[in-house]
Amino acid sequence: MLADKKIILREYSKHDNLQNSLPVQEPDWIANETILTITVNNESLTSFSCSPDNLEEMAVGFIFTSNIISCLDEINEIKFCREGNKVAFQLRENNSFDNKIWQKHQTITSGCGQGKSFNTEMTIKSIKRNTESIHFSPDHICELFSDLRNISQGYKNTGCIHIAALIKQSGPSIVREDIGRHNAIDKVIGAGLRLNFDFSKYILCCSGRISSDMILKAGRAGIPIVASRAAPTSLAVDISNEIGITLIGFVRGNKFNIYTHANRVSSSLTIDESTEEYIKENSIALTN
Repeated sequence: MLADKKIILREYSKHDNLQNSLPVQEPDWIANETILTITVNNESLTSFSCSPDNLEEMAVGFIFTSNIISCLDEINEIKFCREGNKVAFQLRENNSFDNKIWQKHQTITSGCGQGKSFNTEMTIKSIKRNTESIHFSPDHICELFSDLRNISQGYKNTGCIHIAALIKQSGPSIVREDIGRHNAIDKVIGAGLRLNFDFSKYILCCSGRISSDMILKAGRAGIPIVASRAAPTSLAVDISNEIGITLIGFVRGNKFNIYTHANRVSSSLTIDESTEEYIKENSIALTN
């Protein structure tokens, strides 16, 4: 369960001008948090905090987006122990993963729960530049986020649950939620891998700030468009520009900003080649 109801003491300020300003005991939703431990080839890989749902998907997504595997065929066996929340992977012999090298180059991410990711430079080198030519209209993008607000009961109930969704113009879509922005993305990518999704046909929609490591996760999957209702960081913009991802932020109401590769968003605004090049070089934001 993403959240449970617990009895809290609700306090009212005297400035509220309420006749009865005494504390009140009442039930309220609290987001659940647990610790997930991942092992690879009988060696401890990492542990981090997360919501207790879809943990096996998250673990699969994490080792994929962390450049440990390139496809599910490289996994020989997955064991999930619910008691203790541990996911153990045995990789096939054709996988050359070295845990000591991974541990040496890992970095602490900007996400909730002090997540870890592989060396940024090495991860970028493993990502093919995205040249997918799919298009989403501005109206469609705004409608997607309007729908996601209605879907995300976790955030409505607790105020601290992030949402990530893989959405196709037509066909199956996936939505996952977690207390961590990175975790939600790993969950949705892990689910997509298991369903054999062609990620190049999907847009990744997120609820929180877009940082560089989140863009690298999308890049590893080959997702051409990443959009969020929040802002991106400067390094997220630079990496999106380098690896060919269309980065969109501040999707709110009927407008949003396009930071890189605006050609995938069809609009009444015609962007000539010189303007497009200027956008790429200077990472400026356009508002639709």
